[in-house]
Amino acid sequence: ESEVISIDSGGVVTARMKGSSSVRATDVANSLHYGTAAVHVISPQKIEFLRSKVEALIGTNILFPIKIMAHIDGHSTVHNCIQDPFINLKIKSSKVAIFNVSIASNIDLSELPQGSCGSFLATASTVGNTKVTVVLENALTNRLDASVTIAAYPELRVVDPTDVAVVVLSSSKTFIFEGGPAPWVLDPIHFYENLELIEKQLNILQIEPNSGLED
Repeated sequence: ESEVISIDSGGVVTARMKGSSSVRATDVANSLHYGTAAVHVISPQKIEFLRSKVEALIGTNILFPIKIMAHIDGHSTVHNCIQDPFINLKIKSSKVAIFNVSIASNIDLSELPQGSCGSFLATASTVGNTKVTVVLENALTNRLDASVTIAAYPELRVVDPTDVAVVVLSSSKTFIFEGGPAPWVLDPIHFYENLELIEKQLNILQIEPNSGLED
């Protein structure tokens, strides 16, 4: 035990302050059998979200993986922050009614993308978008934060026709849809719609965001 770390009888090491120390485990029956390990207590340098979905259908969840990085001897390392009381993560949302957000507990690291050390869960409650910020504050570091904009959308449904549309040769029919993802709030210029025909005998003539599509 030192000023930098403490260790209990079960071998669990707890960080006390920044610095380096070593841990030695010795066989009580034979003191010549032992092993040592170096322990470095360092400050997190950066927190960020890994690539993931940012839109959810109302009533469904999105899991957002988080990565916390530090530097040892000039190399970046990823901290395992799941169920770590020393890492104090807080989450806040700019519009609390859009998503219910919380730290995802009891998540197996194997379920997360490579390089992630934890995650938060967002459940879509109503239509709209919000900015979610994860904040890291502890005794070893200044305030670190990362933000992501996420959106919730209603189910895409057909308004017209309500059941079946019959279209004769050389004629057209306007199909009206409601719901589905809206133009992306951060980059609406590059929003586009992709439609695929099940029956290739018909042609898509035009897509109009306000009035639907003609087929």
